[in-house]
Amino acid sequence: MNTSSRLDWFRHRLLSAWRMFGFSRAPLELSVILASLLLLMMRLWQVGKIPAGFHSDETMMFANSMCLRHTGHDMWGESWGFFSGGPVNSYGFFIAAPFHLSLTYGAWLYLAGDTIAAARSFSVLISLVVVACIVAVAYNLLGRRGAVWTLALSAVSPWTWTISRVAWVHTEFITMHLFIALVVLTRHFRRDRPPSNTELFWGGLFIGVALSQFYSTLSAAIIAVLAMVYVYRPTRNRAKPAILIAGLVTSLVPFQMGFGQYAGNRALQMASFQELETKKGIIDKTWTLARITLEHFWQHVGPDFMIFEGDPNLRHHSGWGGELSWPQILLLALLPIAAYVIYKNFTVNRRYAIPIVLSMGGALGGLLTSSATGEQVNANRALVSAHFLVLGCAVIGLVVSPVLKKLPVVCVVLGLVFSALFLHDYFTGYGDRSRGWFQYEVRVAGEQAQLTGDFEGFYRQIPDFTRKYGLLSERGLLFYEAAGSGRGCPGYGR
Repeated sequence: MNTSSRLDWFRHRLLSAWRMFGFSRAPLELSVILASLLLLMMRLWQVGKIPAGFHSDETMMFANSMCLRHTGHDMWGESWGFFSGGPVNSYGFFIAAPFHLSLTYGAWLYLAGDTIAAARSFSVLISLVVVACIVAVAYNLLGRRGAVWTLALSAVSPWTWTISRVAWVHTEFITMHLFIALVVLTRHFRRDRPPSNTELFWGGLFIGVALSQFYSTLSAAIIAVLAMVYVYRPTRNRAKPAILIAGLVTSLVPFQMGFGQYAGNRALQMASFQELETKKGIIDKTWTLARITLEHFWQHVGPDFMIFEGDPNLRHHSGWGGELSWPQILLLALLPIAAYVIYKNFTVNRRYAIPIVLSMGGALGGLLTSSATGEQVNANRALVSAHFLVLGCAVIGLVVSPVLKKLPVVCVVLGLVFSALFLHDYFTGYGDRSRGWFQYEVRVAGEQAQLTGDFEGFYRQIPDFTRKYGLLSERGLLFYEAAGSGRGCPGYGR
């Protein structure tokens, strides 16, 4: 392809995107799209400063990627490999990281530098890719207006905003694969055509990656079942779901070789799963696990978590309001009206059935996963639910807006007011009140050591840090030395 052909191709793609969102036809939609893109890009604003500290969960993955890039070995001296993960957490087992995550992270650090801002920017960029995938899924299922609703609701989501600015990396990176799979599998939905065999295989590959990480396992399993029903039901062709399963197994097996032990051990450390290690009978164990899961599930879907307070852990939530934005709360309150509209004219509105089932299944999977792991509410473990709830709310808005004509305008006003108040609190108050949650003192001492080169003095503070923040803080300290000493990754294997 010559230069002229490339320019023509690029120009055609830009015009297609322009027409897809209807920029020339709907001034309100254009304004919403531009405001949404601005809000999404603001996730990068002062990302290195807020949150104020740098938690050990962030430092471990970051330090390990730096070690691999600088020395060709992970933090513990292991050579590059498909699962060069390295860091040992406080439970005493390794956290495996897939090769393409370590490779992508390392490449980003090569471009952006070994800084906290670079680490968190990588997390933000992954979150933006996830948003792009959800918007694409909405376009495939619902059309242009559904994509605009999804984009706007994603932009004002406090749940995803707060977590996207923390360099957890693992959770969102693996979750991203599930939404890439949905983009591939729903590509021909509005043309009433099933996915091709190639698309089924690739969709299965990406679902298999999502199945390998316990944060997204249940949601990925639900989506896999729904996808197999979707491709099998019209033709009763067993080859279609078999191709998807083949792709799933192709990626799941090698990823489980690296993630399986970590995911299993990590799950068994959760409060509710510890019941499985007791001497109770299988019926008692099952009943106890189900009871704890159900109790925590009601806490997740309750008003305190969703509307008023959110996750009390300030690493997962800013502490202002709940996990849902005001437009989402309004739309979920309108769910009975949406159900009535669909039921009243089901022949016309049956196309909304699959998006609703998809969003409900994905959200349920994430909430149950977080509930079963036994820490009451945990917005990070249920992060996949946040994305599916955005899609579900977009469906409600699309269904109800023909009945309540002013609903889009009301949602826009609510979204703007909510975002202004949320961002004002986030950038003026959250940094200070979350310092203790992000081990701020460790960051101050580490950055001072980077400036002075006095790493011995830095290490003398480790006992105090570990007493206050736990063993994880010692593992994370390697980041500051690796980034500031100029020696790549000294100290691995200490």
